[in-house]
Parts: sequence; C-alpha cells; structure tokens
Amino acid sequence: MKKLLYMVVAVLALSSCNNWFDVAPKEEYIDEDALFSSESAFRNALNGIYTELRSSELFGSNLGLGGIEFMGQTLVPDSELKPIAEFDYDSEIMKEKIDQVWASMYRAIYSCNNLLRLFDKNQDVIFIKGAREVMLAELKVLRVAMHYDLVRLFHPAYTSEPSFKGIYWKESTGDELQQLSTQELCTKMLAQLTEAIAILKKYDPIYTGESLNSDGLFGMAPSNRVWKMNYYAALGLKARIALALGTETGYLDARACVDEILEGGYFSFATSAGTDFAFSREHLLGFSERGITGIRIHLIPRQGSRFISYCAG
Repeated sequence: MKKLLYMVVAVLALSSCNNWFDVAPKEEYIDEDALFSSESAFRNALNGIYTELRSSELFGSNLGLGGIEFMGQTLVPDSELKPIAEFDYDSEIMKEKIDQVWASMYRAIYSCNNLLRLFDKNQDVIFIKGAREVMLAELKVLRVAMHYDLVRLFHPAYTSEPSFKGIYWKESTGDELQQLSTQELCTKMLAQLTEAIAILKKYDPIYTGESLNSDGLFGMAPSNRVWKMNYYAALGLKARIALALGTETGYLDARACVDEILEGGYFSFATSAGTDFAFSREHLLGFSERGITGIRIHLIPRQGSRFISYCAG
C-alpha cells in the first residue's frame, strides 16, 4: 500500500513539476541587510521555520493526527478523512493532503536555504559566541530531516529499491532541481548530519550546559533546547537514517548514536508510564503549539502513540 503512495506521488511530481516547486515567496522587495542586522532577527526567522513545520499542512495535522496516523491504522478517522485510512488515492481528500505535504515541506526547505543564504551574506552581524554556529547547524539538520521525511513518504524502503528516484534535493534558493536516488540522498544526508553534529557537540547548550541567551537571543538555555533541533535530536535523526540502510555498518552507527544519547543523561527509555503518559523522558525534540499537546520526537516508537519516532524508519 505504501508503494502505491510513492508511485502516485512520483507520477504527480514528474507531471506537474513546475507547479509543485513554485514555493519562493512573492512579497515585494525588502531591504535584507537592514532586516537581518541583528542576532535576534536571525533567531526570529529560524523560529518562523518551526512555525511552518507545526502548521496543519505538516506536523500539526497531515503528518500527525490528521493524516499519517490514519494511514498507520493507529487512529480511526471521521467519515471525511476515512479515504486516507483506506488508502484511496483517487479521493479528493487524499490528493489534497499529498499536495499540501509536498508543497509545504519544500516551502519550509526553501526557508532553511534562504536563511542559510542570509547567514552567508550578512557576515558582519555580531552574535554571542557559539550562537551563530548552533543556528547554522540547526538549519542544516532541519533541512536533512525534511528531506528524509519526504523520502520516507514518497520512496520505497532503502533496502528494497535504493536506486529509486522520486523527490528532489534542494540546497539553494535557485530554480535548479536535483533528483537523486534513495542511496545518493541517504549518503548526502548522513554526511551533512555528521558535520552538523560535530558543530552542535561543540556549541549546543544542551550538551555544553552553557546558556547562550542574551538580550536579543532567547531560547538558547540548555533546558530550552529540547524545543529546537538540538544535538541529541540530530543524533537521533542520524540513527534513524543509518538504521534504514539495513546494513551491519548502519546498525552499528545507529547503536552508537543511541548510546551517546542515553549516556548524555538528558533522555532515557521509559520502563513504566506512571503518571507521565507522554513518556517525556524520551522526547528528543518537541514542536510546541498553543492549544494542543506538543509534537514530540521519541527515542522509540510506541504502539498507538501520538508522537513521532526519530530512531525508527
């Protein structure tokens, strides 16, 4: 059934490529140098990307309780969303959800690329020591995470067809499209994660224990980093991709990442729920949103869970 999904989307992507990649903003000209002249401006822009990710088109609904959970048969939808649980790819609601996920994910990827461009352009902006490095690494890990979720949605499993080409890798704000195989994508993603993880290990407050908060930069204290793509969440993502390779080396790499997460002391496997039914000790990353329980990323998947696992493909 999942194979049908990636076949349908691959056909749609190839047949309507221009429309599906028309994601650049259409606002009138703004003075980028004036707007991005402070540390806080970059953090605000990065927070905006998290807002995009927790929208209803992505993890706020379609990739959570409004779509993927129904396809996984963990929840029973109402009549309007029933075609999703039944894998009815000809239904209007299914087509709408697929279009929303594809376009919104690439729009968020564009936002990451654009902010990375602005970091490179505005080299003279003064940051508290380590903050610039953390945000740059954070953006690169987020970009990998989004590409990998697209791979999981629109490609067959790595072990069954590593040469399959479906999604596009986007690493700039230009119009060029790079269609890579699953194998090529995973190789590129793991390489970029390894580089970003080394930077986060050096500067991320959740690992160093040193706050990077300043008058213009908040959310950079160790306890706040669980709400951002932090060092341990990046390790979890690397473990998730390495595990999907289905190789002995991949398994060993994934185990090494999980061991380091557990040895860090911030997270641990929950052996019993008690009153903590969210298993919060396993949350590597959460996207909080007013009015709903935060979107959390777990060390391990749980049957019927409302949360996303970052160590299982």
